[in-house]
Amino acid sequence: MDKKKLVFAHLYNDYSGSPRILSDLIKVLRRNNCQIELYAGNRYGGVLDSTGCDFKIFWYRRSGIKLVRLLFYFFSQMHLFLKLICKGKNIHRIHVNTYLPFGASLAGKLLGIPVVYHIMETSLRPILLKRFLRAVMKVCATDIVYLSEDLYSKEKADGFRKLILYPTVSNQIYNASVNYRNCKQAIAPQDFIILMICSLRAYKGVEEFVKVASKLEGDTGVRFQLVLNASPEEVKVFKLQVRQPANLEIFSSQDDVTTFLKECSIMVNMSRPDQWVETFGLTILEAMFFGKPVIVPPVGAPTEYVENGIEGYQVSSYEIDAFVELIRKLMADKKLYTYLAENAYEKATAYCPSAFEANALKLFNETLGSVVS
Repeated sequence: MDKKKLVFAHLYNDYSGSPRILSDLIKVLRRNNCQIELYAGNRYGGVLDSTGCDFKIFWYRRSGIKLVRLLFYFFSQMHLFLKLICKGKNIHRIHVNTYLPFGASLAGKLLGIPVVYHIMETSLRPILLKRFLRAVMKVCATDIVYLSEDLYSKEKADGFRKLILYPTVSNQIYNASVNYRNCKQAIAPQDFIILMICSLRAYKGVEEFVKVASKLEGDTGVRFQLVLNASPEEVKVFKLQVRQPANLEIFSSQDDVTTFLKECSIMVNMSRPDQWVETFGLTILEAMFFGKPVIVPPVGAPTEYVENGIEGYQVSSYEIDAFVELIRKLMADKKLYTYLAENAYEKATAYCPSAFEANALKLFNETLGSVVS
């Protein structure tokens, strides 16, 4: 079968969930005879570096000033739009990753090229921007793919069929988890380590995580690790803004988090439920593949695969004392810990890479007219 060109558009290449999911999808399609062009606002410094596809750059800059950041964003989409218009109709389909790269969808509409949206977010601000982006999507999209059932229920658009593609973990993470379990390493290390991996944003619950660590600073044998999707300079500034307890280590962006996943005892997600609703929670799934109990918010997609008292617990990040008591409970009750750990692994296996690949190929053949072999 001749290779057919698909264009993917993504705003910012970093180590957050949406580019990681896109990276997995691109790799699946490239293994199955698709020619991919990827357009992003930056080339290096993120997970999309490893996709191996034809990488194109459009202009994009970030700013700490909200108005400037918004202006930069709209300029970036003008540039993306013009690059695709100049490319012309030598494109089979355009895949818009998240709401944000709307310049690609406008170009697709103008050129008469089908546009597939992959929606991965719901907590997009400001609300006027989200309304604008949803209006563009409804006008330009041929199909809309959602990350989870929960996200579909919140973000579905009238007139489009229901398409859901659950993500998976990378092959690197999956293979490391298989090796970890085959070696029969102890489920809990000598120290009880609470891990959180997230962006450096207040709505991700980073301040609440520090508070929980501070509450347990006097407890023996418990440590906290916070891995932030941020530069060393940004982490340095953050450390100056909070009181870092002695039992808390804070790290900048990591190319490989498998060591953290192996060594942790539990993984937590402390996104503020009234400010940021998780559309899947990929780091939670990664930890579950390593057989780690998890604590997640009581809202959003993680509630689809984490039941209270089965794979872990659902707790609001505002309930600091509840987090503290749960951690102490899991430290003390080895039988309960093992029960949760085994259940977490069993649930994770439903989201293995082979299942993702089969579902992705099926979905893309349905939406794109048999572009994959």
